[in-house]
Amino acid sequence: MQIFVATGHSLACILNADTALLQTIHDLVTDLSFIADMESALRLLQPILALLLSLEADKPLLSQCLPLWLSVFQHVKKWAADEHQQTATLEAVLLKRFRKCYHPAMSAAFLCDAAFYTFDAESEAYTANEQRISDMAAHLKIDVWADATKVCQCQHATT
Repeated sequence: MQIFVATGHSLACILNADTALLQTIHDLVTDLSFIADMESALRLLQPILALLLSLEADKPLLSQCLPLWLSVFQHVKKWAADEHQQTATLEAVLLKRFRKCYHPAMSAAFLCDAAFYTFDAESEAYTANEQRISDMAAHLKIDVWADATKVCQCQHATT
């Protein structure tokens, strides 16, 4: 195994290294396409990391979990369009992870959150943001209204 130390813009080998291997690694790391690929991967992973850190912290409310997941799915779609990448595998992995942590109470909490509604001055009433619900249904593959209804029925049956 070879050990390398980064010194400025060059790589120096501590142990006696195979010159061909050193040259291959040097060419790989200094290639502009490698740097572009790494930057692209970082742009993809930053919102996912932010989601994970938010979910691990105590700060997000249960009602904010669905919008956090939705933002990650939308970011993946945008990233794929910008980078001309296929997202089927990545979306399948994210959807699998989402389903492991999803509970219908998230839908009920989301629908009960005042931030979900907008005030219409003309009718003097609050209206639901149907666009966000349709986005969630499309990206997260859930039926927000049906899941919230299930939670309410279970809660009503236990009281």
